[in-house]
Amino acid sequence: MKTLTIAAAAIAMCAATPAAADPLVVRHADLDLASSAGRVELDRRIARAVEAACGSYFQTSTEEQWDIAACRAGAFAHVRPIKDALVARATGSGSAKVASR
Repeated sequence: MKTLTIAAAAIAMCAATPAAADPLVVRHADLDLASSAGRVELDRRIARAVEAACGSYFQTSTEEQWDIAACRAGAFAHVRPIKDALVARATGSGSAKVASR
């Protein structure tokens, strides 16, 4: 089964998610990452996983919103090279090594 793991360390680094202890798994085996539609869906899945880990902006204080934004930025920064490597491997645009489960 192919999955993309967003490390808990990247997500839990902010105060907004002190309980984030387990990595989030984003499944992508069913996606054709060589297609634009597949990449868009992967981006959606990643965004949902990051929101689940970092929280929603809905009904939060300004301070909480800053924490959530920092958490999301860290999570996206962590996952971006992994996602890019998966897409490169799928499209044949470069040599990429990515661990999949």
